[in-house]
Amino acid sequence: MALTTANLQRALKQLAATGVLPQKRAALEQHQSVIAKVLREAVLAEVPAFTASGNPEVLAGLTQHGTAHIAEIIHLFTGGAITDFAFVREHARELAEQRFPLEATLHAYRCGHRVIAHWLRDVVAGKKEGAIFAVADFAIEYTNVISTIMAAEYVAHARRQSEAEGDLRIELLNVLLSGYDESDGRVTQLLKRSGYLEQRQSYCVAVAQPLNARELEQPARAQRIIDALADTISATSIRMLAGQRNMLVTAVFSDRRRQSGWTAPHEDLADRLLPL
Repeated sequence: MALTTANLQRALKQLAATGVLPQKRAALEQHQSVIAKVLREAVLAEVPAFTASGNPEVLAGLTQHGTAHIAEIIHLFTGGAITDFAFVREHARELAEQRFPLEATLHAYRCGHRVIAHWLRDVVAGKKEGAIFAVADFAIEYTNVISTIMAAEYVAHARRQSEAEGDLRIELLNVLLSGYDESDGRVTQLLKRSGYLEQRQSYCVAVAQPLNARELEQPARAQRIIDALADTISATSIRMLAGQRNMLVTAVFSDRRRQSGWTAPHEDLADRLLPL
């Protein structure tokens, strides 16, 4: 953290040299709820991803995270030491799990930079020219630090999550193709959670291979075939689980034969897939 926060530490020392720090906590806390509201409104007005999201936890997380940033700044301006920004890392992991776009969060940080800079300028700097510049510098360095931490933790967690999901897909594919012992409760739960033990489902297995089979030694080539298969069925209700197996792109397709109530008859799954 020393390298990451070196410039922020310098900005705080500059504020202390101008006589701005430390501040009395009461002077900053009396504006805390108002600034939190202004910060939230500024982000919602400028970053449409937050209101476009159908996940109610996103807006709740935005409010909570904004409040945490204001509390952290009050901590710094009242003489507190720079922390490890654990609350930023935790929020980054939550956003990665929600698959909320990283670029929207970084855009929100840029919006927050303006709000925080104006707040501190009005409450802390007053009309001292040196203090105004020092506050502006702090706001920039604070935003740089939290943006760097957010991006690094988000990407790392998303990668771990992707690897775990990839391992799960491979395990599911192997179980479906190779069969399993019904006494294995762990496998049964895995299939059940993934929806593969639902009643009234039909299945079909398809394999694909380029003319030059050795092309599948390149993972990117296999992924392009998987993506093409997914595009082919994207307009249907058919579900696909695919991966590379024995130098073949292998896909397990599934669909429900009948929903609750009356359902019109339709062709068998293989017959529906063949023309596609």
